[in-house]
Amino acid sequence: MRNYIIKRILLIIPTLVAVSLVVFVLSKYVPNDQVVALLNLKGIHTDLDEAKDEEYAKAYLELGLDKPNFYLSLSPNYYPRNLNSLAYGDAKELFRDLLKRSYDTQDIKAVITQLRENKTPISTFNFELKRNESQAISHLLGKKLKKHKYYYPKFSWYGLDNQYHHWIKSFFTSGFGISITDGKQSFSKVFNALKWTLSITIVDLMLSIFLAIFIGKTMIKFEHKKWSKYLNQVLYFIYAIPIFWFATIMVVYFTTDDYGSWTNIFPSVGINVFPGKSITEQIALNWTKLILPILCLTFHSLAYSTRFLKRSISDELNKDYVAMAFAKGLTRNEVIDRHVFRNALIAFITVFVGATVAAFSGSLVIEVIFNIPGIGRLLFNSISSGDWNVIFCIVMVLALITTVVYLLGDILYAFFNPKLRFNI
Repeated sequence: MRNYIIKRILLIIPTLVAVSLVVFVLSKYVPNDQVVALLNLKGIHTDLDEAKDEEYAKAYLELGLDKPNFYLSLSPNYYPRNLNSLAYGDAKELFRDLLKRSYDTQDIKAVITQLRENKTPISTFNFELKRNESQAISHLLGKKLKKHKYYYPKFSWYGLDNQYHHWIKSFFTSGFGISITDGKQSFSKVFNALKWTLSITIVDLMLSIFLAIFIGKTMIKFEHKKWSKYLNQVLYFIYAIPIFWFATIMVVYFTTDDYGSWTNIFPSVGINVFPGKSITEQIALNWTKLILPILCLTFHSLAYSTRFLKRSISDELNKDYVAMAFAKGLTRNEVIDRHVFRNALIAFITVFVGATVAAFSGSLVIEVIFNIPGIGRLLFNSISSGDWNVIFCIVMVLALITTVVYLLGDILYAFFNPKLRFNI
């Protein structure tokens, strides 16, 4: 069993690496300039068209953007070895655009220098460049610039001192960058929000799984009873209700006495803040506020889990080994408890894994509706404010949680079906 677990752990490492690479590439194409965001956070409202380059260059170095993107690169031979080492502020995109047009690095620097001396806006020069490239440059410098007609690919190796390496390392050491909204470490904010989310999802999973096992077994044991058939239809109805609509209805009708004193069952939405208390203490002091969100998540996942387990048990009852168990004189309930239920759980593990991952997705809606400061609410607010460091940190944390959950599912498969341990 130990060797099986080790092999499964080794198999998920490439998945996490692939996810980190995708997230890192996406981080390079976000619409916000990280340097400008950092300057604004420090109270330096830099208008880049007026070229306050000293502050920009200082922040550029502070963020480590002068380092190469990756461990290696393949570029045309006339490109500088490390393109990121050139911090040109507002002219950064112009520099790269002229490089792609095959101009030499020194000539491009001359263009940018002349633009700044003439105080020509970059946007104006870009417009002229797109309209007539050679005329725009000759008008600026008084001469035409030559292009590289022939070039060959150049391979560069940068070692560990690159942005990706420091970026992924910061996930475990320096907090994955800072938030542009309050200057706090991104990982610290995500970790605190994750505590709220886990306080909901763990209770939701425990309730839904145990209730699904109890109700599913009971329904299959009394499947010919009328109440069992009615309960089956009720579960269909609950699962068909969108979770956001169900949560909204519960808030509107069962957190107020506007519709009668008997409807004021649950506390109103929102979390009470207790200054000086830790996140764990805050959760404990707000436990009554979490009852309704947990019930909303549980009802939704319980309906599907119960029906799936009932179907799994029903399928197992049609197999040959069940007929042999009946031939030994066992009753239907004894067959289900001793033989069928354990085998049905193998298929039910799939539901457990899916429900665990879906619980985090459902928490996004629930946390926004109930104003709970969990990871879903943090993601919503970060997207609204363009806080990309926090967004990508959340993506990495959720990717890690998802892979760990699937690893746990594989371990449970092997526990209930030992044959799987020898198939890898």
